[in-house]
Amino acid sequence: MHSLLNKGLIAVFFASLFYGVQSVFMRFIGTDFGVFYPFVVRGLIIASILAVFIYLTHSYKKISSKDYKWFLLMPISGITTFITIFIAVNHIKIGTTLFLHYASLTITGFILGYLAFKEKLNQVKFVSLFLSMIGLLLIFSAPRL
Repeated sequence: MHSLLNKGLIAVFFASLFYGVQSVFMRFIGTDFGVFYPFVVRGLIIASILAVFIYLTHSYKKISSKDYKWFLLMPISGITTFITIFIAVNHIKIGTTLFLHYASLTITGFILGYLAFKEKLNQVKFVSLFLSMIGLLLIFSAPRL
């Protein structure tokens, strides 16, 4: 159990790190190339790395036809997310964009958890939601030194 928890914590740390760096790169790129160009480059890099990984590990598995909808929904939502974040980062301050994104992501996660999986907002989840929002407010509203 601790091994899975450690892997999860490490994965969240690196996802946060790269997501934060990505916002800075988006601002450097700006909108001069258009919104879709950085997404295409990012997609090609990810696809290339994934193809090499699959080839080296021989970990390819055939996708069941009933799962095609999920494999289409994931990239469509990813494309939409990337484009909207790209636009936001180039028109709003990065800190404001990330705060709004993380806050809405947190709240939406709880709502979708309820709708999709019938998860109830028990005491532990309520405290988690409350602390998440307090943490976001503290991080993004800290006085500038």
